[in-house]
Amino acid sequence: MKMAIIASLALTVNVNSQTTLTVSEDTHVQSGNEIATNYGSATLNRVKTGTGSATRITWLKFDLSGYSNISAATINFPNVKNIDPAFTVTLSKGPNNWTEGNLTWNNSPSKGALITTFDMPTADTSIDITNIVVTAYTLEQFAADKMITFVLSNEAATPNSGQMRIPSKEDGMLLAPYLSITGTVLGIEDQNIEGFTAYPNPVNSANGYCMDMFAPSGIDNIKVFSLLGQKIKSIENINSNNYSLDFSDINGRGVYLVEIQDGNNSKTIKKVLKN
Repeated sequence: MKMAIIASLALTVNVNSQTTLTVSEDTHVQSGNEIATNYGSATLNRVKTGTGSATRITWLKFDLSGYSNISAATINFPNVKNIDPAFTVTLSKGPNNWTEGNLTWNNSPSKGALITTFDMPTADTSIDITNIVVTAYTLEQFAADKMITFVLSNEAATPNSGQMRIPSKEDGMLLAPYLSITGTVLGIEDQNIEGFTAYPNPVNSANGYCMDMFAPSGIDNIKVFSLLGQKIKSIENINSNNYSLDFSDINGRGVYLVEIQDGNNSKTIKKVLKN
């Protein structure tokens, strides 16, 4: 399937680029009376230590299989919040033998070795915690099964009321944790239909995540692909000179490849940044 998609994109070379990889599975587990509760569909994950049911540990999994190589990686937490005292978050390795729909405190596997720690400041409004280097662990997992799990916990010896609150992918992929990965992804050369225009680029909340397109020869079909060659959406039989392509239903920030076919069966491929 991927080979067919790759051929349709008229690839030229692979390129070394930084891309964004959103979490594929995420949940948290909770102690006390919640030891058998699964939070896989929750819109918020939590990190906290305490007594009784106060301890919460977050599990994150990423799928690295779309990359042919990786040279660097950082983990990023946008829109996190902590209305209580500041504390230190422990970021650990974890096994991949869990799913967000089944994980509970009771059945969660043991977390692995420490990767690093970072500070969760008091923040009653959302903040971004970014660029935590995880290159060594990412390369380790890439060389194994190309799946990677991170475990976030508060290992303070004395329970406290600090609580890191992390939007899950169920709350929106643009809010969820993501990896910034430098590695080889699909490369293309921009092609052009004569007179074709597309604006704005990048697309973001300020422009409603929409790109307005015009082709004198008409726009018939549009396909949107990830940089890894995965087809994300397809719009057919447009039959108009103008079209507004909506990216708001495409989960995840980053660069996308848009293939446009005109009324003469000519094609153009554009790189579009969603941020």
